[in-house]
Amino acid sequence: MSVENESVSSLVIKSAEASTERNGGRGGTGVVARPVQPRSTLLSVLHRGFSFPVLLGATLVAGVCASIYLKLHEMPTLPPGHTHLAIIEGDTWLHILIGEDLLRTRTFPTKESYSFTAAGKPSMAFEWLGQVGMALVNRAGGLRALAASVILLTALLMLLIYYYAWLSSGNSKASFVASVLMMPLISPFYTLRPQLLGYIFLAITLILLEHFRQGRRKPLWLLPALFVLWVNTHGSFVLGLVVLFVHWVSGLFAFEVGILKVERWSRAERQQLTLVSLLSVLALGVTPYGTRLASFTVRTIFHVPLGMAHIVEYQSLGAFGDLLRIFLLLLLLLILAQITLGPKYRLAEIILLATTAYGACVHVRLLAFFVLVFAPLMAKLLAGWVPAYNAAKDRYLLNAFLLALILLGVVRFFPSQQGLADIVERGFPRSAADYLRGQPAVRLFHEDLWGGYLVRRLGQQRKIFLDSRSLYEEAGVFGDYLSIISVEPDTLPLLRKYGIEACLIERDGPLATFLSALPDWQQVYADKVSALFYRKSLRPDPGPKLAGKPGAERSRARMLQAIGQ
Repeated sequence: MSVENESVSSLVIKSAEASTERNGGRGGTGVVARPVQPRSTLLSVLHRGFSFPVLLGATLVAGVCASIYLKLHEMPTLPPGHTHLAIIEGDTWLHILIGEDLLRTRTFPTKESYSFTAAGKPSMAFEWLGQVGMALVNRAGGLRALAASVILLTALLMLLIYYYAWLSSGNSKASFVASVLMMPLISPFYTLRPQLLGYIFLAITLILLEHFRQGRRKPLWLLPALFVLWVNTHGSFVLGLVVLFVHWVSGLFAFEVGILKVERWSRAERQQLTLVSLLSVLALGVTPYGTRLASFTVRTIFHVPLGMAHIVEYQSLGAFGDLLRIFLLLLLLLILAQITLGPKYRLAEIILLATTAYGACVHVRLLAFFVLVFAPLMAKLLAGWVPAYNAAKDRYLLNAFLLALILLGVVRFFPSQQGLADIVERGFPRSAADYLRGQPAVRLFHEDLWGGYLVRRLGQQRKIFLDSRSLYEEAGVFGDYLSIISVEPDTLPLLRKYGIEACLIERDGPLATFLSALPDWQQVYADKVSALFYRKSLRPDPGPKLAGKPGAERSRARMLQAIGQ
């Protein structure tokens, strides 16, 4: 019997009541007992603010912070390089760079201006709203402000997962347990990029649709405005359209068979959902580039470029052993609960679960979508075992004390400016870039994820080879980049093709070993992260220099033979 009540939030309690009525009391929900309202408005506010369900939400926030802090604490023990980044990664600097340029010029770019390999080609700031936000945060407080924004956004995402599960199940404790189970799957996405906002918008979309299903129709009118923000922030708006379509289709029928119980939308509900969906589609054209932002995303999905096959997030779930095991364990728990309790599901739930489970297996990036769909289903199942919250047994003073401890811990262990700077320096070539600033401009080849960082560090008068946007090309520059960085037979011809005069690359990478073995390339600078090679004919000021990798001379003949030189 559920005794969720208005001491937490009248909105959530009404949601639980509506869910109970439509679900026929399944999943551990039932009649909601309503205690007498507190005598004082102030007391009512305090009860809501220091209730046990609020404490559970704060505990989830603490878990998010602990996950991020532990990842940052682990960074010094990992090898230097951009493959071991946390919170701030290669794309982060590019997004900040584009946002800074938008704020400085107050114009939206239409041509490429950062690289010499694609100079003048058509280009768009297709995530401009999120990029401007990131630039403003960086302007306000640098690395600490960026870290704070990651924590706030990931905490908000986790709270939305918790609220959505609570709204669907009517049981705050079961929703908390379900959210905790989701944390290992969602934590890899705790990075500062516009896609984090995309996941938040997706969670809000699911919540608005759940309110609509439970009979609260007005919030659904917010969706078109949400899609205006979404399409200007990140391409994941496509997932929102998928969710809208699935909910619309699943309400066109009414039947019950096996584990399915399908309810037909009323005429008024169907008309409203259809109109909102059409307005949301029309909202995709409200961008500085018209419909080109939306069409770019759709084109990218249906014509997967070469570069996307090399993005870690687009690899299959099988490449991530720990995530795969957790994923399979959760599905196993769902199957066991189905055998034990035999609950029924709505058609939309089954379609979205099957779609997101398959999507997550194919592209690990869709794991976040799976989490948003799976959490409320798990909460409904757990509600059959987890006792519901009882306000009569709540201990508000104890809750307040624990909330204060959580807040103190979050503030106390927040990373320092120096600590964040040290982490960034372990992933990006700060010292090498400083060395380059003292040299004449050259045509520089570099790691792809260092592109945005180098432009910000060296200045836009020095053009880079490429940045992470090149991943969305069908072939061309990024395909050549892969051949060069992987030391394929055409590495040297491609370096000559682009007139490369210097290479700034990871010190322990295969290209560094290869160039060390060549007589016409000289290592002029190296540190723990990067190595800088010049063609010997340029003869730059060598500056600080470290010895090449041991064994480079011994491997010269073998490397030259491998490329047929």
